[in-house]
Amino acid sequence: MLGVLILISVLLVVGVSLLWGRCSFAGLNFSHRLSRECAFFGERLEYAQEITNNKLLPLPWLMIETEVPSDVGFLKGRPSAHYKVKRRMLSALFSAMWYEKITRKYPILCENRGYYFFGPTRILSGDIFGFATKSMINKMPAKLVVYPRIVDVQTESGENYSPAGSLIKKSFVFKDSCNVSGTRDYVPGDSIKSIDWKASARTARLIVREYDASFDRKAAVFFNINTYQFPWEGIDINLLELSIMTAASVVNKAVSEGFEVMFLSNARVMSENMDTELTTCIPYGRGISHLKAILESLARMHPFSMIAVEDVMFKAYSRLKRDEKIIFITPYLNDRMSELLKVMSLKGFEIALILTGDKGGNVKAFERIKTYRVAEEGNWREMEQIRLV
Repeated sequence: MLGVLILISVLLVVGVSLLWGRCSFAGLNFSHRLSRECAFFGERLEYAQEITNNKLLPLPWLMIETEVPSDVGFLKGRPSAHYKVKRRMLSALFSAMWYEKITRKYPILCENRGYYFFGPTRILSGDIFGFATKSMINKMPAKLVVYPRIVDVQTESGENYSPAGSLIKKSFVFKDSCNVSGTRDYVPGDSIKSIDWKASARTARLIVREYDASFDRKAAVFFNINTYQFPWEGIDINLLELSIMTAASVVNKAVSEGFEVMFLSNARVMSENMDTELTTCIPYGRGISHLKAILESLARMHPFSMIAVEDVMFKAYSRLKRDEKIIFITPYLNDRMSELLKVMSLKGFEIALILTGDKGGNVKAFERIKTYRVAEEGNWREMEQIRLV
């Protein structure tokens, strides 16, 4: 009789275990998100995971395993090693009662520019006895774009660098109230005079007008992503990030001074499906939204290109007008680049050359071309400003 009772008990436990395991993921929802999808270098954000158990059956344990980027610093939680390149595994153990929602938050530090994905996520659960274990995969990623670092750009004399070629006071760039270029949401610091009250009443939020500058200045920024002239020489990571930081800082300076900026590069912008163009071309534009587009492209740039930047410059050359300023940012200078710059200078273009490295040895000053070098002061992360000498 005792043996029969034991057998029935065992069968009951096994049955309950199998039924519990089979029903574990019924009514179970998982989601994860970031406090913002875009951030500047050095900012702190919050990555959150949320589990909701929408059923009467409690879940004694839930193991959540999420692939996270290794270039993002977790200030809470310790992601473990992963077999994939530049990926780590964030593991967390949950216990959910009936109709319970659990949120776990992880503060993160954006310590590297880039385009990052959090996920996919593997969820494991089972019964209280541990006899049955089931798993499911959530493939929906949480995405994050970290913009490059932006610092002040100064000349050797200590003055702030200006794309216009001289020190320009902000008050010299004023807006033409007769030339409205568009509208946007109000942000603290906007003048009350620029508020469009009719549009604000219609949309139930404050809308301000944007005006074109009182003069039209254009700057075409060409950026060379390669740190060495030949592919077999590899990639200098520190020089690469210094060059991207220089490009971001110069573009930020040009936009803040009222320039219309076009950005061209031989770099490929990475995407989730890796289906973007082989080069980067962002047409002329101005304002915060245009700056954001350029910074995002710099954040998502692939670190190497098989296309020479000279080819990009040559294709764009026929579309440029002589009153447009050209800013060329490159880690090195070769003979073909030099000849092309000389030809463009002779055609009447105002050109500024910014060398972020010294791969080509000593470069002689060009006639009619302002040539600057970035005074390297160690690691790009530690530089408080970019000095052009």
